[in-house]
Amino acid sequence: IILIVSGISQSNEEKIVQAKNLQRKVEYERKLSQSNIYEIDKMSGSEFEEYLHILFRKLGYQSRKTKLSGDYGADLIIEKDDTTTVVQAKWYVGKVSIKAVQEITSAIAFYHANSGWVVTNSYFTEPAKNLAHINNITLIDRDTLMNLIIKSKEGDNIWIFTIDFQFSWDKKTFPQDK
Repeated sequence: IILIVSGISQSNEEKIVQAKNLQRKVEYERKLSQSNIYEIDKMSGSEFEEYLHILFRKLGYQSRKTKLSGDYGADLIIEKDDTTTVVQAKWYVGKVSIKAVQEITSAIAFYHANSGWVVTNSYFTEPAKNLAHINNITLIDRDTLMNLIIKSKEGDNIWIFTIDFQFSWDKKTFPQDK
């Protein structure tokens, strides 16, 4: 989304903030509609794993699934550009806890991977974020997942909004050219 704001004076900063808020809201609603995130929220955990398997293939990764049980903390193993990444899929209603980060950290060693990701349709607790940061684990939350889904779809749509606020000049002075 490109927001073009014209006809704004310094005294109209509040209108700029309102325009930017509108832009954020429209962008978020566009992402929701393009990502099908509500359909993901209706999936089971195994359906979510399958969905991610397909999604990563669409994003150019080679993807293979691990066993459903006894997977040592990884649901998928994806590869791209000579980098192997283990992925743990967490379909959740609440926030994903630190346990998911602990499990994917172990999976990196077990599968001899270069990196680990935890992907959820939800969000992460602060302890999970902290441990992920320390262990260089990538956390893909709901918002990032929506972006990946949109990226996987062909064609980019650019929405352009032009907002022209009318105003009157108190003083007819302009900055001098240097």
